[in-house]
Amino acid sequence: MGRLLPEDFDDASLQNDAERRVVRGLVEQLSDDWLVLPSVSFRRHPAGGGKADFEIDVLLMHERDGMVVLEVKGHDDEQLEVRDGKWYVGGRPAIRDPFAQVRSNAYELRDLLHDHHPDRLSGLRCPPFGVVFPNIAAISGSLEPGVRVVTSNDLSTLDSTISTIAGDQILVAWDLEAMRAVLAVVAPTAALHFDEGAQAEQRRQLLEADSRARLDALAGLDVNRRVYVWGGPGTGKTWLAETWARRAARNGHRTLMTCFNVPLAQTLEDRLGDVARATGLLTVAPFLELVAEGGAGLPATIRRVDEEESAYWERVRQAIAEAPAQRRQLFDVIVVDEVQDLADDWIRLLERLLADDGRLLLLGDETQRTLRDGAFTPPTFDDGYARCQLQLNLRNTKGIAQMLSAVFARRAGRPRPGALMTLAIEHRLAGDRNEAADAVRDLLTDLGADGVPSEQIAVLTTSASSRDHLHASLELRRWDTPGRGVLCETVHRVKGLEFDTVVLVVDGGAPLEGLEHLLLIGVSRAVSRLAVVGDATITAFLRLEDPV
Repeated sequence: MGRLLPEDFDDASLQNDAERRVVRGLVEQLSDDWLVLPSVSFRRHPAGGGKADFEIDVLLMHERDGMVVLEVKGHDDEQLEVRDGKWYVGGRPAIRDPFAQVRSNAYELRDLLHDHHPDRLSGLRCPPFGVVFPNIAAISGSLEPGVRVVTSNDLSTLDSTISTIAGDQILVAWDLEAMRAVLAVVAPTAALHFDEGAQAEQRRQLLEADSRARLDALAGLDVNRRVYVWGGPGTGKTWLAETWARRAARNGHRTLMTCFNVPLAQTLEDRLGDVARATGLLTVAPFLELVAEGGAGLPATIRRVDEEESAYWERVRQAIAEAPAQRRQLFDVIVVDEVQDLADDWIRLLERLLADDGRLLLLGDETQRTLRDGAFTPPTFDDGYARCQLQLNLRNTKGIAQMLSAVFARRAGRPRPGALMTLAIEHRLAGDRNEAADAVRDLLTDLGADGVPSEQIAVLTTSASSRDHLHASLELRRWDTPGRGVLCETVHRVKGLEFDTVVLVVDGGAPLEGLEHLLLIGVSRAVSRLAVVGDATITAFLRLEDPV
């Protein structure tokens, strides 16, 4: 998505629907490297005296590709013709030549920038320009060379159309600092952050807003008594789960929100805490803890005695298998995220907690299943479930989403149209754990220098022993350790979560067949930036080139 400036710009202020359609199309189709500035007005005081006012309908800016000036014309179902270099509308001469108008605006903008920054921008050339006719499919006659016209036929391919127009310019004295100088002139009040931490934060906000817009129609599935939604990582399952739990509690229903993974449950508890406190009707808890503490209707709590943690949780699982079959009717709505991690008898226990007309809403992805306690069987229409598959990757920025789609095919969602650009994908070769620790240390140093806050970073490992080695070598924190430092956890531990920046450390020597699902989960946790540390087998599998 292009980045609209100002971010709170209200397109209702535009003069006509034609301009609104063009601005919305540019924002939806351009990558987030592009800035979209509608209605740029300025006044020039030429050296010879006097003054003149100018307005650019849309100004586009790109750190690498420079600027593009667009004039939008809202002619509707009228015959446009060019004869002998002159424009005619419905057979009558046009009051203003649209090409002459946009060319004048582009040159005046160049001169304005020269006036304000005679040293920094003195070498800046006139930006390329074009005229957009969103309601006209074709123009008859011969256009003079260099005239760039965008018709209604081009509105579905604005990204490539703008790239073509931008390619007309010879960039001189243009870089990030030049772009900042231009913004200071044409949009002095617009807030735009360039450090990577701020960019990652902005990308996440844009992704969340776009995800809400795309998934809102599916939120109505919760009217069904049984629902099963499945999809690859990042396709919006947790967003739907949160939406359903929040709405159920606010509507006066006793609601349980549960999953297998403790960190995910804790994250959901934080996000839904306002509703839980306001209604007193929402319970958020990881499934096994819910059972152990008596919240799942078992006859008594299951207390840990002098035993290993694994032995304790095995007793909890055994208690589930032996649970009485009677109905407890503790909840009106139960929402289960990452349901593929629950065995079938666990789901049957949840069903016994529902009121007679209660609703069970399941969301999962069988490709991410990591639990070994019995098979999860996806429910079918014959089981009474409404079913829906989510197919678009709504979490990851473009480069990461493309990697997932290319490497893991149908197990990953398709990249969304107009996906935001990934900040970086990099990789470091490491032959053993000491080399991996050195690579992680260097990466974290570089990220800090780039302005990435530590709380935006997660170092994820494919094994607990690798995680423990990193903790012993570097100052990193575990999930259950309070603080704001860089998180270091296993891929298993963070299923269902996401982070702006992920450093994925892959154990060398492990069979690739056993690593594939961990690589899928680990890579898909990264929203905007990904670094992979591993051996040549891993970099080849992930189609990473030229490892350093």
